[in-house]
Amino acid sequence: MPKFTCIKHDQVMVEKLVNNKIQPYCMECIKVQSFDEELMKYKRNEEWNKNQHRRELKLEYFRNIFNAFSVFLKFLLILLFPAYIVGSILCLFIAYSTVIDLYAGLAFLIISFLLLKTLFTVPKHQTQYSEPTIDEISKMVDLEKERNLEKVKKFKDSLKKEYLIRSTRIEEVDLMDGYRFEVFIADLIKKIGFQNIKVTRKSGDGGVDILAENLQGEKTAIQCKRLKSKVGNTAIQEIYLGKKLHKCKKAMVITNSYYTKPAIQAAVLSGVELWDRIKLTELMREIEPKFTWEEYLHSYYTSPKEEQNIS
Repeated sequence: MPKFTCIKHDQVMVEKLVNNKIQPYCMECIKVQSFDEELMKYKRNEEWNKNQHRRELKLEYFRNIFNAFSVFLKFLLILLFPAYIVGSILCLFIAYSTVIDLYAGLAFLIISFLLLKTLFTVPKHQTQYSEPTIDEISKMVDLEKERNLEKVKKFKDSLKKEYLIRSTRIEEVDLMDGYRFEVFIADLIKKIGFQNIKVTRKSGDGGVDILAENLQGEKTAIQCKRLKSKVGNTAIQEIYLGKKLHKCKKAMVITNSYYTKPAIQAAVLSGVELWDRIKLTELMREIEPKFTWEEYLHSYYTSPKEEQNIS
C-alpha cells in the first residue's frame, strides 16, 4: 500500500475519497487551509454585515421619524376634538387660546420625546459567524478525518472484491469450450506440482477428464466442469465411478462455477475433493496474476499536491 509524506510538515498523510479515487492529504496543511478559508469567510461576512448595518440604520432612522410623525397626527386628532368641545364649554370662564396652548404644549413634549428616542436608538450590529480559532478548525478536521477513513475502508473492501476477479483470466476461462478448459486445468495443476498428467480421450473416459499424480504422489481422477450454472450431484457420482474404473486413490471435480448443496454433501460422504470458482481464481492469481493487489490499489490513487511526495 503506498504511503505519502508531506514535505512541509514531515507527516504521513491520511486518505479521503474524491470522485471514486483515493486522495492523500496532510492534516496540518488542511488545518491551515481551512483556517484561512474560514477566516476569509468571517471577514467577508463582517464587511457585509457592517454595510448591511449602515443601510438598516438609515432605514430605521427614517422609519422612526415617520412613525413619530404618524403618532403626532393621531395625537392632534385626539386632542383637538375634545379641545374644541371643552373650549366651547369653558369659553365663558377661560380663554379658548389658553386650552389650545396647554394641549399643544403637551403634544410638543410627547413628540420631542419620540424624536429624541429615535435619534439615540441604534439597531444592534449582529454577525452570523464568530471569528474562527485554530482549535475549532482542528476539531473539525479531526472529525472529518474519521469520516474519510471509514469511507476509504469501505471503498478498499469493494476494490478487493473486484481485484479477486479482475486480477485473473477467469473471464477468458468462462468462454472456453469443454476440451480447452480441460487442457487449461491440466496446465494449471502441472504448475502447482502435479505430475504424470494426462488428458483423457473426449469419449469413453468414464467421467474422468484428467489423470494425474497429486502432490502426495497419489493417482487422481479429475473431472472438469466448465459451466454457467452450479455443478450438481451427478458429477460427484460420475467421478466416483471413474475413480474406481481407473483404479485411482483420489478423485476431484474442478469447475469455474460453484456446487449445489447435495453435490457438496455427496462429495463429503464419498471423499471427492471439490475445487470451485473461488479456489480456481486463487490458484490462478498465485501462479499467473495479471497484476498484484498493490498495483491494482495504486491505480486508484491520485497524486498529492506539489509540496507532498510519495515514500
